[in-house]
Amino acid sequence: MVTLFPVLLNQLKMVKCDLELKEKAMVAVSNFIEQLGQDLSPDCLQETLNQFTNYLDSETTRISAIRSLSVIFASPLSMQTCPVSRDLMKTLLNLMQASNCDLRVAAIHCVTVICSHFPRDFILNEDKNVSVILPLLPQLLDDPSPAVVQEALELAASVIKQCSRCDVVQHAVVADFYATEAFLRPVIALTHSQPHRTSQLTPLLHLMQNIGMYRLESHELSVKFMLLKVLGQLDSYTSVEANEKFTEIKGNLPIMARVCAELILQLPRYGQLNSIDSTLEEMVEELKKKTTSYARRYVYILIFGDVGYGIDISHRGDVFDVLMDHVIMNETILPATEQQVAPMSEDQSSSSVVFPPSSTMASTGSAGNNGFTDLRPLAAASLGRLIAGAPSGTVHELLQFFHQEYDQTLVVFYLFQTLRQNYPRLLSSQAIINLVEVRSAEHIYRNVEEVWSIMMSNAGHPEEGTRNVVAECLGRVTLLQPLELVARLHAELKSQASASSNIIRCTLVTAFKYLLSVAASINYPDDENGMASVSDTVNIADASITTLNDRRELVQTLLEDSRFLDALAYILDPDPDVCRAALITFNTAAHYWPTLIRPLLNAPIGPSQRPLVEEVYRGTNVRQELIREVQMGPFKVQFDDGIELRKTAYECMSTLLENYTDRLSMSAFLIPLIEGLKDNNHVKLAVCHILRRVIQLAPIDVVNIQHSLAVNFDPLIIAEMSELSQALTAILQLQPKGDLVKRESEKLEEVKSATLMVIAELPKIPDIRKNQSYSELIRIIRCDKGLTSLWMEVVGSESSLGKV
Repeated sequence: MVTLFPVLLNQLKMVKCDLELKEKAMVAVSNFIEQLGQDLSPDCLQETLNQFTNYLDSETTRISAIRSLSVIFASPLSMQTCPVSRDLMKTLLNLMQASNCDLRVAAIHCVTVICSHFPRDFILNEDKNVSVILPLLPQLLDDPSPAVVQEALELAASVIKQCSRCDVVQHAVVADFYATEAFLRPVIALTHSQPHRTSQLTPLLHLMQNIGMYRLESHELSVKFMLLKVLGQLDSYTSVEANEKFTEIKGNLPIMARVCAELILQLPRYGQLNSIDSTLEEMVEELKKKTTSYARRYVYILIFGDVGYGIDISHRGDVFDVLMDHVIMNETILPATEQQVAPMSEDQSSSSVVFPPSSTMASTGSAGNNGFTDLRPLAAASLGRLIAGAPSGTVHELLQFFHQEYDQTLVVFYLFQTLRQNYPRLLSSQAIINLVEVRSAEHIYRNVEEVWSIMMSNAGHPEEGTRNVVAECLGRVTLLQPLELVARLHAELKSQASASSNIIRCTLVTAFKYLLSVAASINYPDDENGMASVSDTVNIADASITTLNDRRELVQTLLEDSRFLDALAYILDPDPDVCRAALITFNTAAHYWPTLIRPLLNAPIGPSQRPLVEEVYRGTNVRQELIREVQMGPFKVQFDDGIELRKTAYECMSTLLENYTDRLSMSAFLIPLIEGLKDNNHVKLAVCHILRRVIQLAPIDVVNIQHSLAVNFDPLIIAEMSELSQALTAILQLQPKGDLVKRESEKLEEVKSATLMVIAELPKIPDIRKNQSYSELIRIIRCDKGLTSLWMEVVGSESSLGKV
């Protein structure tokens, strides 16, 4: 391979060649040196570097040359015999101030690479590179380009790290400069803002980590100093309640908390002063004071979660207790103005992803309830992160709170949210168990019995949100020991308690859904070609070591003794919530687990012993018992509580059409679709979407000819085509009533547009233009100016209307 390098170098030296060829030559040479540079002579390397340095004189080749140099210098093994030239460093330092943004980014990155891999050449030379760089940093950190700021942060982190290793004098110079207002102002501003990209947060944390890790003893630049500077931004937010001023900065506080946590983690674990323990103790004392500002309270709660997730602080019982005090809203730590109020949902900008039960959500803003209810999900999230960081010492302690009685109904909800957050971490801990044979998750299995009993005792909780979290916890914990717990979950579903409570039945059926959806998000290491991917939205962060064989065992366990079929049989449950939960579970299984659903599609269920797929179709029927009449003043208004149930059934049909076409009878499939065109407008929209897919996937079947790829399709008789056209015609001829509100009129217009889109797909069917029903549909559209105009908007051309 080394013999090829002279040829590449000659190509690099060529003057008369186009820019693209030069850039490709630079990339090829830099990659060659990166991989095989140690086999090249120092003279050859120096000649190459000189050629790259020459390219820095041309504006057209500067950026490519600098990027190639970064690749070369990032491989110190290749360049250990060839020092960085002083002329090159001077050029790069000058280009850091260039007007071209991409050029600045490339130059800063290259300087950072040189500083990291050749610290002595960079720091211990006569040019005093560090003294040149330091005055440039404030300007670069204030740059409007996020990419420049990101590279400047990495450079600042690398400079203090390498100076601490090479020269104590230079280290002191850097520390002195980093403690100045000129440097701190842009850095602190970044800790109080939302980065333009998540990649900008990483170098910011890296800088804070290096400031804490490579600090000089007795120097002003310390962790405590930086904490005071970062948290000092909250000094003007003195209100103990959430107000409009706090709302303006709320979205920025998670970044501030991450930065503070990273600084705290650089302190020694134990000690009287300037340790992690002493810092956390100070924060706990602050949170116990009723006079603590709301902004600081909010940030401190976030910091506890971030620190606890990073290291084991299970010995800090005071941290655990103060977080629980905020979950249960202990009146001893909160201002007296906030007592027994309904919770609010947490803002998406917060690090907590918690959704309180909708039935109890406050209708007022955070100002109306002083914002303290926002702290409950926040504290629960931090508590969950703390427990995930050290589950062996804290899971059991959390479980004890479930045995206590609280006056506030939603405490259990937040406790379950805390427990739920840990199961992704617990599942991934199986990787440690299987790979290095460390039983680090034994405490989880020891607590399964206690967790199960707590969850079952709350399966009938009056709050819907709590029940949903309980169901997710049940599904996740079942996945920890599927061979034993799937049978147990099935037994709970068939128990007397479940039979007597529709709420418990709904929770347990939903648990099966979560069992399947969580298992579907697992990556399988023995699936080399990725052929077993069951979802386009695989959660990489929660990847488990579970194997494909384990997945097959899970399917077999669910099929055994009709366990999963019994859960799906609750499609026939008279309670609409249970029925809908069963349909959602069916849809989840059909989407993610075809090997589980295929054997069950034609399995008989219920007293009538109809096939499962037929009962799914029957779920689209209007249930008169779910239609209620309400007196509103002098008028009687009908409310259909079964709309969502029917929409869910149609979603199941859509999934069946996409994944199980070979198992469907088209004639049976079309009947509920035709009926759906006579249903509520929301249902009509769903049906139109499915009809379009029917035509796109198997158009020949629709005109009574057998499809070669779907041999099990029954022919569709012409009469059904006629009924379909009649239903479509009825929609097109609908006229808005005079008393319809604007939203309902817009929905009707949307339904007509969807109907026209279905009709626009029909010409894909062979010989459809000879069909009388289709011709009548086109005639109706042509004769109505409103429909013709809508056709133009939807289809984009009127020409297709004239071809019949």
